[in-house]
Amino acid sequence: MDTIQSNTNPSTKGDTITCLKFSRDGDLLAIGDGEGIIHLLKSDFREVGQIEAHSTDLDSYKKPVVSPCVRNLEFLHSHGSRASLFSSNEKTIKLWKIFPVHNKITEFNTWEDGEKLEEEEWLSRTHNKLIIPSRRASQESLESKCVTQFLGAHQCYINSVSLCSNYQNFVSADDLKIFLWDINRNDTAFLLVDQRESVKPISEVITSVKCHQSNSHIVLWTSTNGTIRIGDLRDRSICDNPAEIFKYSSRSNGFFDELVLAISSADFCQSMDYIVARDYFTVKYWDMRNCSSPAVIVDVMSNLQRDMNDLYQSQDICAKFEVKDFPSSEYCVTGGYSEVIMISRMGEILNRINVTDTDEEILHMDVHPKSESVVFACDDRINQYIFNDILLQ
Repeated sequence: MDTIQSNTNPSTKGDTITCLKFSRDGDLLAIGDGEGIIHLLKSDFREVGQIEAHSTDLDSYKKPVVSPCVRNLEFLHSHGSRASLFSSNEKTIKLWKIFPVHNKITEFNTWEDGEKLEEEEWLSRTHNKLIIPSRRASQESLESKCVTQFLGAHQCYINSVSLCSNYQNFVSADDLKIFLWDINRNDTAFLLVDQRESVKPISEVITSVKCHQSNSHIVLWTSTNGTIRIGDLRDRSICDNPAEIFKYSSRSNGFFDELVLAISSADFCQSMDYIVARDYFTVKYWDMRNCSSPAVIVDVMSNLQRDMNDLYQSQDICAKFEVKDFPSSEYCVTGGYSEVIMISRMGEILNRINVTDTDEEILHMDVHPKSESVVFACDDRINQYIFNDILLQ
């Protein structure tokens, strides 16, 4: 454990963290919560701004129909404190412009050592000397402006948003459909996938979508039966017939199979040839050149000593754990109950980092784009772990 440093910072003041994302240069960290607020933190984890991103939509009877919960965050551009950020709740995607603000603070009656003096004390010490105000710059804060809203396309709840590598398009997915958007147009969305047409009868729904990190024409989406599909927009613009299908065939046909096989998160690995995916019990590495079976299967819940019926009744089996590939290393990181798990590309569990003494789910996390560190959420707090070279050798 001497190779790991940790930081713990409160971030949302009691409200549950629902997603988090580093900017592309790593200088900003955006954290979304269940009340529709995005918290903006600098690299030293100092909060420098908030965005009231989403609010509760009410029906004619004043009942909530759409939660304000921030479900997805994705940075478009970033340069220091200036950035563009996508956010979404269940139905609406918004594009935000973030920019720094420096306010000047005017100070009166400041003595030489910085002591603040009341008027009578000041006049007594200075023998009725004229008070000259001083000005200094305050700490930098960030403000935001909503540039565009993308809405009206999704009838089901949006589960993921992913930016294409051309920085001109992005994709969004719900249970049944995936749309391709032009960033400069919010009045039109192109339907890439319609699950009602491609899967008959509908025995599965879409759980996530991800664009390739360097090839803007390649899109990945996952489903509740453990299937990963790859669409190539050079081949066809409508991806109802995907270019590649990666399907894990379970040996059992139990009642809980669909729940434990559902892929909650998937990512293209930086090596370009692999995909890493997380379901409830395992992390699977897929070689993109071989779709017949996973290259590696890692059981990350082997220490979970609970009956399947208990997991089902408590709804813990529906937990959507994320998995993230590190940009400069041959390993990934994922969450568990009260722990963060590091896994090598060869399937070896490098470390299990205990975070809390409770069975708290570690669901949301992101890796820093330029350093060997990961930030993850524990209910209403964030933690950071930094890995040094000793641990990676």
